[in-house]
Amino acid sequence: PSRLRSGEEPEIVLALARQRLAENNFGESFNVYSELIHSSGLLEDVIADLEAANQKHQRSPELLRALGDAYMKDDQLQRALDMYRMALQTL
Repeated sequence: PSRLRSGEEPEIVLALARQRLAENNFGESFNVYSELIHSSGLLEDVIADLEAANQKHQRSPELLRALGDAYMKDDQLQRALDMYRMALQTL
């Protein structure tokens, strides 16, 4: 299995991101999700998690940016642009 920059396996990093998100520790959660996005690790799971979080905590610019980054890495360019625009509107 491939490892991330942190040296951890993607599944472990995803579990940590989910734990931080459940604790409403958004800054740390998005940092961890960003590592997964950067490595293209478990993108489907990352996108699903961030979409669900966006439903609960709408209009968080950090969340919208992270979701845009995930869409961009997944070649969903229009969705990425939409998320980036929404993030800018919330600033």
